[in-house]
Formats: sequence, C-alpha cells, structure tokens
Amino acid sequence: MVKQRIAFLYLQTGGGHLSAATALANRTQELFGSETKCFTLNPIPKKEHFAKFLLEEGYRVSSLKIEKFWICVYEFNKLRFMQLFWTLIMTKLIHKDLARYIKKHRITKIVVLHFLLITPVYRVIRSLEEKIPMLTVVTDPFTAHSFWHNQPHLPKIVFSERAKEEAIHRYGAHPDKIHVFPIILKKQFGTPLSTEEIQKKKKELGFTPGKRLVFFAGGGEGYPRGDLFVWALLRSKLDVELCIVCGKDDMLKKQIRWMASRYPKKKTIVFGFVDFMFDLMNIADVVVSKGGPATMMEALILNKPLIITQYIYGQERGNVEFLVYNRVGFYVKKPRHMVRTVSELFDNPETYNMIQKRLTRVKIENGIDKVVAFILSY
Repeated sequence: MVKQRIAFLYLQTGGGHLSAATALANRTQELFGSETKCFTLNPIPKKEHFAKFLLEEGYRVSSLKIEKFWICVYEFNKLRFMQLFWTLIMTKLIHKDLARYIKKHRITKIVVLHFLLITPVYRVIRSLEEKIPMLTVVTDPFTAHSFWHNQPHLPKIVFSERAKEEAIHRYGAHPDKIHVFPIILKKQFGTPLSTEEIQKKKKELGFTPGKRLVFFAGGGEGYPRGDLFVWALLRSKLDVELCIVCGKDDMLKKQIRWMASRYPKKKTIVFGFVDFMFDLMNIADVVVSKGGPATMMEALILNKPLIITQYIYGQERGNVEFLVYNRVGFYVKKPRHMVRTVSELFDNPETYNMIQKRLTRVKIENGIDKVVAFILSY
C-alpha cells in the first residue's frame, strides 16, 4: 500500500538539480517502492517558453560562457530586493499549476532542489487546505548562495559541516533545521569496478587495456574551453589515450574530433551526452573536469586523481577549496599546466599513490541511501 507520494521539484539550470532529483526519486522507488510513489517535476508550466529559455539558457550561457556577466548576476542576486523580485515572478509562474498538480497526484511530501523554488513552493503549500511537509536539498555542498536561506525556519539537507555552520551563523537558521549528510551520488558509485572489470570495460568501450587513459569529464552542458585542454594533451609527448564527454555541446564534439584526426596515433574517443559516466570514471587513470560537485565527488569516491581546470564563480568555489585543502587533486587554469600535472602523476607513481592514500583518509561517502531514509522518516 502506498503511504507516501513524494514530489521532487527542480529547475533545469545546469544538470545538478535534475540529476539529484532523479537519483533521489529512483533510489526511493528501489528501496521503498511498495510504500512510496515518486514524482520529479519542473514546476514551470510547459507553455511558459520564454521563462524556461531565460532561466535555462540564460544560466548556461552566462555561467559557462560570459564569466564577468555571471559574477555580476551572482552578486546582484544577493540583494534582498532582487530576491523578492525573483520570488514574485516564480510564484506567479508556478502557483496555479503546482497547486493543481499537488491535488491531482495527492502529493504528501515535497522535496525542493532549487533555491528559486523554496519560497514559491512554501506559499503554494500554505494556500492548500492540507499542510504538506517540505524539505529543501541544498545542492551546492560548500558555498551556497544566500538565496538558499530565504526561509531559515524551513528544514534543509546540506552536504557539509561548512554549509551547516554558514546557514546557522550567517543566515539565522536553527541548528535543528539543518541536517548534514554525505553528498548524493548515483548508487553505483558506492562500488568501484575491480581491476579485471576495468580492463574488460576499457576494451568494450574501444580503449586499449593496460594503456593510460585521461578522461575529460564534461557535464550535460559540455566542457567550456575543453578543446584547448584536449589540444594541449594531443600535442604533448605523453603516451596516453584520451576520452571526453561533450554533453549537449555539438560544436565542441566536432572540434575535438577534427583535432583528434590530426593525431591518429593518440587514440581519442569523443562522446556526446552519456548515461555511463560510472564506466568512464572507473576506466580512467586521471580525470580532468570542471568544478561541479557531482562530477568531482564521483571521481574522488572512485579514488581517481582529479584535475579541475575551471569552476563557476561563487557556487563551485568551495568545491575547489575542498580539493586543494585536502590535497586530493589539483586546480590548474592553463592547458600547459594541466599537461605538466598529468605528466607528473604518470611519471611519479609515489605522487599518484599518495593522492589515493589521502582519498582513503578523506573517506568520501555516497549519502543517497541515508538521505532517502531521512526524507521518508521526516
């Protein structure tokens, strides 16, 4: 008998909110399918094409392509009147349709995974006759925008003690309302492939078993400036194979395939949007990535040395600080420095092994089961 009907609400500004919502919903169904029914929803109505375009494309272009403009947007939205403005707009956009959706599907609990939705969803719930429990999952693990804390009295799940301390001491949240868990990852990342399975998977995916592999892990939106870093490694004397995930960035995919054709002796395989990041992470010897929290933690939980080449101002700064402070990876901004770092890792096994030992001590954990259990019990 279904006892709980849980809605996971997200906005598609970057891939992290959707992937977290999907991972939570899927895992909840796997563990408690007989007791729960889960729904994932972007509450902006489909007919609101301009609003979707503004939020989704506006975020993607500004955060990944126009850094100075993004910095202005990020800082400007810390101002109270701007947060009130966005709250008003979002409330008008989603209120009627979301209230109808909640009633239609008899939702009994709501989990919010985007800061722009917190106050509007809270207002929708308050307008209903039946009061529904609401939880927020703060998807930025270390440095969360002040927008996440507009309603400090509401319960929140965070992924670090740093985030909890900031919520309490900077934004006035009650300690009992902030719940700390390990970051949410897909369940499979809790069990790495064995050495034998890695070599077999390399062959299946077109790589050479036993050959060193550098994996450029772009996200769903692609890998800004990824062509520069791949080009630098292609031109180097390093005896490695390359793999890059370009996500939805078709232009990047074409550029890298052209560059790879210039160096046919250095095997390079280019993917678009994939659903087998777990396999690619496992077979990699070194991961080169942006500063997104999910990709970073996926690499680190699999004991892969990580090189971050860029991060989104503000929200991803703490991810880089965590990496560098714990000395489990590197932050380099220039392609030639990335090549030098890869070379150092491969030429000095003691450096590579030391990073893996530090990763073991850091004890990165997949918190998805604990978070699911908490959501159901709350």
